[in-house]
Amino acid sequence: LVKQLRTEAEHLTILVVEDDPILNEELMELLAMFFQEVFSAKNGLEGFEKFQELQPDIILSDITMPKMNGVELSSNIRKIDKEQPIVILSGHRELHFLNQLIEIGVTNFIPKPYELQELLYKLVDVSSQVNIRKKLAQAQTEAASGFGDLGDLFSEEELDEIAGYDHISRPHLRTNL
Repeated sequence: LVKQLRTEAEHLTILVVEDDPILNEELMELLAMFFQEVFSAKNGLEGFEKFQELQPDIILSDITMPKMNGVELSSNIRKIDKEQPIVILSGHRELHFLNQLIEIGVTNFIPKPYELQELLYKLVDVSSQVNIRKKLAQAQTEAASGFGDLGDLFSEEELDEIAGYDHISRPHLRTNL
């Protein structure tokens, strides 16, 4: 699981929004072992400002915080970016909060006190989803600009398969598509 998270998160950024200074520091130190960059905010308002400024790949947020709670933070982020991965880490288990988070569309929920295994597992899952989205976006960009070099998008086997259609040569694929 540790190796998997290192692989999935090594090129990603994460924003930790947690008002408990001890937990915030603990999460920062832990996540720094996996993510390319880890940012921190001590309340929801600061978290929202850092989200807008830094555009992190993943947000990990508490619910109960000063200035703006995690539900409001998630809602405000969703108004800007409907796809932003948001993981809530909270001791709240009341149906009221959970229903709000479901309606907003948060990516995942981890109860406090968290178990390390569960936290890592859910971050592997979210990181994997982010990486897939990034690869798809890159492929779409390259496709829109004339595909570039198909070798960057497809494996050698896939290029061989494509070249088999209509007797298209591989050099032709690389230079003309």
